[in-house]
Amino acid sequence: MTAAAAHVAVVGSDGPAVGERALTVALEVGRALARRGALVVCGGLGGVMEAACRGAREEGGLTVGLLPGLDRGEANAHVQIALPTGLGEARNALVVRAADAVIAVGGEFGTLSEIALALKAGTPVVGVGTWELSKGGRAVDAIDRADGAEDAVERALALVRRQTGDPTTPPRPTRPWNQPSSVSAMGEAERRRVVVHGRVQGVFFRDSTQEEAERRGVAGWITNRSDGAVEAVFEGDAEVVRAMVAFCREGPQRADVDQVDESEEDPEGLSGFDVR
Repeated sequence: MTAAAAHVAVVGSDGPAVGERALTVALEVGRALARRGALVVCGGLGGVMEAACRGAREEGGLTVGLLPGLDRGEANAHVQIALPTGLGEARNALVVRAADAVIAVGGEFGTLSEIALALKAGTPVVGVGTWELSKGGRAVDAIDRADGAEDAVERALALVRRQTGDPTTPPRPTRPWNQPSSVSAMGEAERRRVVVHGRVQGVFFRDSTQEEAERRGVAGWITNRSDGAVEAVFEGDAEVVRAMVAFCREGPQRADVDQVDESEEDPEGLSGFDVR
């Protein structure tokens, strides 16, 4: 997915049962997806869908709504591309099939159908306060559970990377890759050191991490250790530093990460990202 942005569907209720927390989470999900260059796909109506679109538009993102009816005017004000389907609730299948990953925020039976259709199609689903699945009285751990909006977006994009085998997703950085990442140029700087254990050497872990760091504008370095682990330091804006830690927990396609030891350190004002 180097030529096109990740398409992430945000699904949830649009009726009177939608709570304030779900709307707030959806708004932040939309913002976070847009900041990472992802395209927001939804059912185009109100509630969670509208909140996600609004958040994405506030950050300059692109939003697509697949409408149940035939009238483009049904779309919420934050949908940029409104696609009437005339399929009613059956348009839920189109929403999830148009996506590389699905983020479910709360939701009722319509959301449950979208979760089921996505899982059936092999599309990864991340959930925030959404349905819990079971079969024959036993829990089915098919939904990747997230603690909040940022966590949900990081998990969704990591799953897209794993599905596609492309470590460069998302393709558009928040800051140009060649802009220096010095602590003095940032408001809330953070530095984290990670040691990644597992099958992490000889699988392009360092090169993939360097490319991801440069795309995100993170400074630091990464190196292979003699014990078979990979060690890295990430320094810069707190949000993107944590995103790099999340990237290391997944690794490139050929990696098999067993454990990540993480520690926080005082920033040193690094610039650039080196492979050692």
